[in-house]
Amino acid sequence: MLAQGRQSRSKQADAERVPRILVPAVDYKSFAGLQLAAKRSPTVTRHVRMSKIMEPISHFFYSDRLKLQFWDYGQDGKPALVLVHGGLDHARSWDWVARSLREHYHVYALDLRGHGNSAWAPGAMYSVAEHVLDLSALLDIINEFPIRLVGHSLGGIVVLHYNAAQ
Repeated sequence: MLAQGRQSRSKQADAERVPRILVPAVDYKSFAGLQLAAKRSPTVTRHVRMSKIMEPISHFFYSDRLKLQFWDYGQDGKPALVLVHGGLDHARSWDWVARSLREHYHVYALDLRGHGNSAWAPGAMYSVAEHVLDLSALLDIINEFPIRLVGHSLGGIVVLHYNAAQ
């Protein structure tokens, strides 16, 4: 009985240490409601900023009869930048990077063959040369030269080989 009493007092003490955040009762389903809540409470301001972040737009294209996906993070009129992921990854792993880079660039992220929502290539060797061919096909579609390229791991190798071939 005594142990239970100590435990409940400990939980009560923990609950008292946790700051309570009061969010005003507002209809959060509308953007106007979020703006109003942000004016009333600084804790909602972060949520309002996050709601302004647009999700990237998914596009598909064909490279050597293989359907591949790329993501467009927007910002027309700014210099193009393409992100190429690593071997055990997919294009959406660049989301946090793309959101920062889109302040200065029109950001695209490629899903390499067999990754993300891009198709698998039966009988293919998934060589660097095949990935370079896919990147080249995407860059021809974007057609906003000069295009900046950023790659991570396997993506870095693909980007370097593409640049060496130019």
